[in-house]
Amino acid sequence: KEVLEIMAFLFDQETISQIHDYNLIEEARQEGHQEGHQEGRQEERENSMQMMVSTLKEFIPDRDAVVERIAQQFHLLPQIAAEKVNLYWKQ
Repeated sequence: KEVLEIMAFLFDQETISQIHDYNLIEEARQEGHQEGHQEGRQEERENSMQMMVSTLKEFIPDRDAVVERIAQQFHLLPQIAAEKVNLYWKQ
């Protein structure tokens, strides 16, 4: 009887350990999925800014006006918008 109680206890501990491990793996998988999704969104945002700068510079030769439009469109601080415009203006 004592052996059965010990086996039941060990089985319960093993099951608990497996459940814990599964939960850790699942949590890490979900975090990785969220991070990948955020990186994809950021990449798409950068691509959109690049395309918009490229298009606007053809119609608006004033770089400051393009900076203002990018800042408004993407809700950026003027300094950050200027950095993005300078980066993508050259391409």
